[in-house]
Amino acid sequence: MALRLALTETKVKPGRNRSWLARENDTKESPSKPIRMTTIECRYSGNLHCDARHGPSGQHLQTDAPKDHDGLGQTFSPTDLLATSLGTCVLTVIGITAKRRQWNVEGASARVTKMMTSEGPRKIACLKVDVHLPQHCSPDQRRLLMRMAEDCPVKRNLEGALTIELNWT
Repeated sequence: MALRLALTETKVKPGRNRSWLARENDTKESPSKPIRMTTIECRYSGNLHCDARHGPSGQHLQTDAPKDHDGLGQTFSPTDLLATSLGTCVLTVIGITAKRRQWNVEGASARVTKMMTSEGPRKIACLKVDVHLPQHCSPDQRRLLMRMAEDCPVKRNLEGALTIELNWT
């Protein structure tokens, strides 16, 4: 029997849960227009594997339980995807900020180290993110990019639930 989870589309009232993008540039979002949320469909396919489909693009990804939790570790685990979400969100925010100012940040990178709890319920204890910005970024550019990345939506949602360390090079 397949287990299926669907995250449904939801409308958010204008002015509520507005992203940092809307706060940075209010002309991008009309105050009277509701925000549409994304649908992701997930299906348990057996042997501790799940398949997920991104509604808007149709792209698929799979997860597997890690080796230390009865899985085969053949691909990302769900907690790996959470760590990946933080790293890619930081880089996406950097990219958006740079794009709006016509700066080149190609080659910026993030290495995320995920540390799980060793006692009690299994959960992520800490995500350490080493962020590298291209050397050609000026000190002023670096300061702005760092400030914007510190407020990325994934980081904001995880704060208080686990320790997050952003280290910059």
